[in-house]
Amino acid sequence: MRAFCLQQLRLIALLVIAILWIVAFPMWSSWVTKNPLDMAISLSPQGSIREAIEIRIPERYVVQFKFERNGTDFNQLKKLIGAMGLCQPNEECSKGVPIPVRWSLRNSETGATVLSGLVESIDSNGWSRAHVYRGVGIIQVQPGRYVFEAEITRPVPELAHIGTHIAVEHQPKRTTTWQMGLVWWGSMGYAFLAWPAAVYAIALLIWRAFRTYRSIGRAA
Repeated sequence: MRAFCLQQLRLIALLVIAILWIVAFPMWSSWVTKNPLDMAISLSPQGSIREAIEIRIPERYVVQFKFERNGTDFNQLKKLIGAMGLCQPNEECSKGVPIPVRWSLRNSETGATVLSGLVESIDSNGWSRAHVYRGVGIIQVQPGRYVFEAEITRPVPELAHIGTHIAVEHQPKRTTTWQMGLVWWGSMGYAFLAWPAAVYAIALLIWRAFRTYRSIGRAA
C-alpha cells in the first residue's frame, strides 16, 4: 500500500489540492461576498434603524432601498419607484415618489462618523424578479466593524403598502478588489478545473489500484 501511494504521489497530490479547493473555496467565497446589511424599514410611519455591521473587504458597496414586488403591477411600480429612464415614446417617465433619508456609518470602536448623507432618493436603479432597487449612497472603507444608521425624515405614505428594506450590498459588475476578482476566477476554476481534476484523479487511482492488485494476485 505504501509503495503504491509513493508511486502515485503526484496523482494523490492533485486529488488533495482539488478536494481542498472544492471544500474551502465555497466557504471563503461565501464569507467574502456576504452583504453587510439587509433590514426592513418603515416608510410610513417614518422608521429608522441602527445596526452593527462588518465590512470584510475594502470593496465598493452601495446603500440602497429594496422594494418587494410581490405581484405588484409593473407599471404601478414604475410610477411609484421610478422607471429608470426606460420609457416608451410619449410615455411619462416617472422618477417615482422621493424618499428623504439620512444615513451614517460610524466606527464601532471610536464612534467617529466615517461617512454620512442626507438625500432625497428618487428613481429606480435596478430590477429583479423579486425586488426593485433605488440608490441611497456609496460606501468604500477599510475592513472593520461599524455601526450603520438610517432614518426616514418624513413619512412616505404613497409607498407604505410596499415592503421595503435598506441594504448595504456589493455591486458585482463594479468590483474593485482582488478578493472579488479571485471570487470570479475561483468560481470558474471550481467548476471547470477542481471538479474535473478530482474526478480524473479518483478514476485513475481506482484503475491503477485495481491493475496493481490484480497483478499482485496473479503473481501470488
